[in-house]
Amino acid sequence: MSAALAEPGKLIRIARGTAEQHLAALPRKKAGSKSAKIADATPPARPRSARPSRAELDRAEKAVGTAETVKESALAALDRQIEDLTARRRAMRQEHDRKIDRLTERQEAARDRYERKLAEWDDGS
Repeated sequence: MSAALAEPGKLIRIARGTAEQHLAALPRKKAGSKSAKIADATPPARPRSARPSRAELDRAEKAVGTAETVKESALAALDRQIEDLTARRRAMRQEHDRKIDRLTERQEAARDRYERKLAEWDDGS
């Protein structure tokens, strides 16, 4: 203990037992060949490969975006055509309704003339 107090802060190593006792306490190893030692060693770590390219994903995303844009413009064109056709149908229906009304008036006038002449003919017979 006096040695520890003489030099404070310094690590003091004291051997416990003889060299023969220390060697006897070591684990026993099998004598092996150099190739066996190499086989037991872990293989060196492979270097990390290069980061995968995002180019294909970018092209696919761009293609999807383009297709969606084309779809939207085509649907908008169809919507405009539907509006135009609806307006044309409404105009055609109104035109034909007016024409049918005029023809119905002519038909009623012709029926009235026919019935009047038929009545005159019946009275004259």
